[in-house]
Amino acid sequence: MNLTYLEDFDSKIPAIQLLCALGWQYLGRDEAVKYRNGRLDQVVLTGVLRPWLAANACFEVKGKAQPFSEANIYEAVRRLTDEPFNGLVRTNEKIYHLLTLGTSLEQMVDGDRKGRSLHYLDWKNWRNNVYHVTDAFVVERAKSHDTARPDLVLFVNGIPFVVIECKRRDKDKEAGEKQIDVAIEQMLRFDVDAFDKVVEEKVGTAAKADTIASRTIKTIREKMDEDPVFYKKFADLVQQAIDDYRSKRISDAEYLHRVKEYMSTVRRGHDADLPKELTKHKEAPAFYGVVDEILKTRNDLPAEAKTLAAEMAISIQKIVDVRKKRDWPTMEDVIKDMQNDLDDYLFDLEDSHGLKLSTEEMDAIIERCISVAKKLAGYDA
Repeated sequence: MNLTYLEDFDSKIPAIQLLCALGWQYLGRDEAVKYRNGRLDQVVLTGVLRPWLAANACFEVKGKAQPFSEANIYEAVRRLTDEPFNGLVRTNEKIYHLLTLGTSLEQMVDGDRKGRSLHYLDWKNWRNNVYHVTDAFVVERAKSHDTARPDLVLFVNGIPFVVIECKRRDKDKEAGEKQIDVAIEQMLRFDVDAFDKVVEEKVGTAAKADTIASRTIKTIREKMDEDPVFYKKFADLVQQAIDDYRSKRISDAEYLHRVKEYMSTVRRGHDADLPKELTKHKEAPAFYGVVDEILKTRNDLPAEAKTLAAEMAISIQKIVDVRKKRDWPTMEDVIKDMQNDLDDYLFDLEDSHGLKLSTEEMDAIIERCISVAKKLAGYDA
């Protein structure tokens, strides 16, 4: 086994070394548990936050800095760590306000008892805060003994602010997909779980369906350029479900059933009947949508038309990938070479597969596929 490509050596340890060089302090896994009093359901390192507040949190009276009492320090930590769950959005909003605005605590000075503002972070001078990083941070799920283990967690004054997912570079070829994409997908699961909780909190079947439909439409708009054919299809389907419900053509239950199915497919990023060979490729499914839509207009296709469209999509991705370089969508010469290569490939389909495409069909496939590739690369078409 090549140790260089183990995840710790290839990704996690270099990340920790970089963070430490930037001033972050590394906490071992046992230390991370100790600083939260052994509570795996607690994510704040109270053993870091409490002493930081005692040393840094203060208020001014008549030009003189006054420290908070020990009881108020404990109360401030309690407010941050024991905030009761009142729905995901409302609870997150409450925590956000605590972190950004601080909290008010009553304290008497020279016989004057009034509310004093305490802040959990020094927003004016970042150097006054303390920064820690730990790995394999074990967190116990709510109402369960199941645990999650984010690869790296970054804390400011003991408060978790960043989660990092580490991946091995050598897994790209082995898994058939870029590990950075896998990492992003894993991180987005937190967002999916959070949204599902928001839906659960909605009262009534129609309210749940409206929430799902709204989020699905938003996702489609954000991703439309990545696979126009696929996302346009589901934009129309979601809108049709909304229209059918409002016109009383379908029940609340049917409305919810439809939008749940559509959201599931949009989250997956492709239709259930997408040819299996395309699932190992990142961009080919989008090219497949373009090719399949154009080929469907013909009446002379063989029975295995979908297999042919899938093969063409994979070939198009390979042709585009060969020509790619940094900032390629801004380079006319690179785009011209792609166009020529794609034109040659499509023209040769007559000899290789008996498929003679018209000039208009070839131009449409080339133009739309390059447009999609530009969007996927983060550039306007």
